[in-house]
Amino acid sequence: TILTKRSQLYGKMKRFSECLDDANRMCTLRPSSPLGYSRKAGSLLSMKEYAQAKSAYLICLSFSPAEDTALINKAIEVCDKHMPQEENELDLATDPRKRILVTVDDKIIKMPRNFSWVVKKQIAG
Repeated sequence: TILTKRSQLYGKMKRFSECLDDANRMCTLRPSSPLGYSRKAGSLLSMKEYAQAKSAYLICLSFSPAEDTALINKAIEVCDKHMPQEENELDLATDPRKRILVTVDDKIIKMPRNFSWVVKKQIAG
């Protein structure tokens, strides 16, 4: 579509706010298409808005075919690398690629894979 091509062109011209505007329109018009979220995430990443870019990449990941996930995961790692630690920890709770997380003493930790068994054992005795 025109928005897709124009968004791509704005990105190549380093006009990231215009690219983001078109990407947002794409997301509104086709909310289950990964392309709009990918363009949005790329624009935000270029604008150094790492937390927002990661959120857009995670949405993109949920709509993307399996063969595209490796590239998206690499982009998410770039976002993680540049995000402040506190912001990154808060975002872990919404990351569908992670296992279930819990907060213990204000720190987010991964739950053990056998969590339900551990809880049943503690309740039983």
